[in-house]
Amino acid sequence: MPKKIILHQSLVLLVLLASISGCANSHNRLNVKEEIKAGSTPLTDSTDPVAQLARALGKDFEIIQSPNCGERRGPGQGKRPTELMIHYTACEKDRVVALFKRPDNVASHYLVDRQGGITRFVEESKRTLHAGVGAWHGNTDVNSTSIGIENINLGYRNQEGQPPGQKVEGSPKEWYPYDEELLHTLGPLCQDIVERYEIKPNNVIGHSDMATIRETGSLGRKIDPGPLFPWERLHRTYDVGAWHNLKESLEKVEFPHQDQTEWVREHLVKYGYPHPGTWNEENTKKAVNTFQMHFRPGNIVGEIDEETILILASLVDRYIET
Repeated sequence: MPKKIILHQSLVLLVLLASISGCANSHNRLNVKEEIKAGSTPLTDSTDPVAQLARALGKDFEIIQSPNCGERRGPGQGKRPTELMIHYTACEKDRVVALFKRPDNVASHYLVDRQGGITRFVEESKRTLHAGVGAWHGNTDVNSTSIGIENINLGYRNQEGQPPGQKVEGSPKEWYPYDEELLHTLGPLCQDIVERYEIKPNNVIGHSDMATIRETGSLGRKIDPGPLFPWERLHRTYDVGAWHNLKESLEKVEFPHQDQTEWVREHLVKYGYPHPGTWNEENTKKAVNTFQMHFRPGNIVGEIDEETILILASLVDRYIET
């Protein structure tokens, strides 16, 4: 098991890391480029923890203010974010920037590019439109309770001329892996956010985990960050997010005695996944497929099997208070 990386909060250590990386990588010095709308007063380099993190990593940091934000609403108004959501962009950075700068559109709080640079579009204290329709643990306004991070990744091959991707059992798509430099930034960034806001492991989610189809209430509206996002690596290396341990004995959860389908539906909702209102074969398969993309990415056929039940039982037992 890789050794967990601990982000120390000491400013002295950050300055030391910055000076070391500055000597070794002078071309990667912090680049704070601000495109700020009138009247806003963002954190400066000296007080912004993410700017400090970028400096310590020797990566670029820039601020491009998106107009697509506002105050957090309802239960999330004035409170600390309780979820961290991971996305992929399905396009390159220039298109993302153009989209996020367009009024009455979407945005995320952060973007991590292929080289590991960080762009902030919305301050962490603000609500922004990155989650859309869906729910997590019954909360239907995840925009108000979460921080969203977009990652430059095309997702899967869907056009002629694109390079081949990787096949995943149970999916007809060819998926693209994430760039290593991106991941070397994303891990510490997620760890920093999770530590500062005390976000629970089971509340570190992908867009696909909560995004439902408006008309049916079923999962499947989004598929990012896809089956090649390294959730297990994020958990083991940075102590971010949840992961299962099939070698542990269960303390609270009992395996299904008869109806496996009803047990899986019940425990998916217990873990946090949205309830579609009325279960049927189709939306059950979509929910299981979504769960497998996150927690069993080697086989995402969407069928209930013994391994899927074992993984779900482990996660509920480890992370959910019953």
